[in-house]
Amino acid sequence: MKEIIVEKRRQPPIVLRLVINAVALYLTAGLVGGVEVSGFFGALLAAVVLTLVNTFVRPLLIILTLPVRRSSRWACSSSS
Repeated sequence: MKEIIVEKRRQPPIVLRLVINAVALYLTAGLVGGVEVSGFFGALLAAVVLTLVNTFVRPLLIILTLPVRRSSRWACSSSS
């Protein structure tokens, strides 16, 4: 039986992710038409929401889709 190896990536600190998201949102608002942010505070507020979603929802979705990913690997490997 094959072992499934899951690589753990080291995540940057949450404050760093927050700042990166805020800067990315602020730059996106300046470069892309139709995206509006009311100053850096608005970008920071939106970045808080994005950071929280990425921190808590993404791991939950990975856990929930684990059976699907395992069965798809099994289906692909058994066809040879």
